Amino acid sequence: MVNIEDVANRNHLNLCHTSKQNQYKAHCPVCKDRAREYHLYVNVARGVFCCHRCGISGGVIQFHAWLRGISFEDAKRDLYPPSERKTPRYVHPAEKLTREQLAKLGYSLRSTRKIPPNGVDAKMWARRRKAELDMIWTDWM
Repeated sequence: MVNIEDVANRNHLNLCHTSKQNQYKAHCPVCKDRAREYHLYVNVARGVFCCHRCGISGGVIQFHAWLRGISFEDAKRDLYPPSERKTPRYVHPAEKLTREQLAKLGYSLRSTRKIPPNGVDAKMWARRRKAELDMIWTDWM
């Protein structure tokens, strides 16, 4: 999770402490406020920002999009890039059978549950599920 303070640092925004804890102030790069006036406030604890002159406010992604002048979706991809390498989940061949094929074998049309019920050991549930899928696949072959 990206911190709003990190987004400010990435965009070369100089944050100054305020009297409130976890709150900073800065000169707004859009309004171009200068001198002693600060209009942009960033709350690190809540992860929000607000410019009292522009009237814009929002969260971390919107802050990044606003500072860079890009769309929300581009900012989201920039801050949280999709993982390069996704390992595909192993799918048992019996899971690829259609409902009609399972009905021909005499099995119920319900698919086997992937997540164990509450109170059941996950390893034991996975072994039982695999045994059921192996039995279905053996019958199909």
